[in-house]
Amino acid sequence: MRLRKRFSVIAAVISAGLLSFIAAPSVGAAVAAPSAGPPALPAGYTTETVYIMNETATWCLDGTLAKVTMQPCSSGDLHQEWIRYIYPGYDVYMNDYNYDCLDGTEADVSVQPCNITDAHQRWIRITYTSGNMLAIYYIENVANEWVLDNRPTVILKPWPTDIDYQLWVYSEVGT
Repeated sequence: MRLRKRFSVIAAVISAGLLSFIAAPSVGAAVAAPSAGPPALPAGYTTETVYIMNETATWCLDGTLAKVTMQPCSSGDLHQEWIRYIYPGYDVYMNDYNYDCLDGTEADVSVQPCNITDAHQRWIRITYTSGNMLAIYYIENVANEWVLDNRPTVILKPWPTDIDYQLWVYSEVGT
């Protein structure tokens, strides 16, 4: 029910053209406050809502703060739910709490207002292994070709420098 309502709200916002997908970057906010609603997105994508968990630490990416952190995974926590927009050749991850997108500028990983034209908000999933029904991935930033790294906070690093910190598992919300 909650999922159906979320998608009907997104569809209404898109069709009404109430929000622009391209937004100006926010400045200096310590806490990523909830937005009025998700931005309108261009056609040609599919979505899934996922938790993004480090394969060895078993903690999840959390978008509560402007700088993305790792927190113990907590089912139902919108700060840890990411709407994965799947485009041909890359993904965009929008936080389900504040509707900001995962952004990898230089070594810093943050949530910023979504901007589909910004390569720092585009990510490529690179399969490490998919044995035993558990797919494990590197998540590479399109702009700088570095991967998400959980050491000691969420950063970008050249890869593969230490796979224990650079491998990620997706868990679909509600499963």
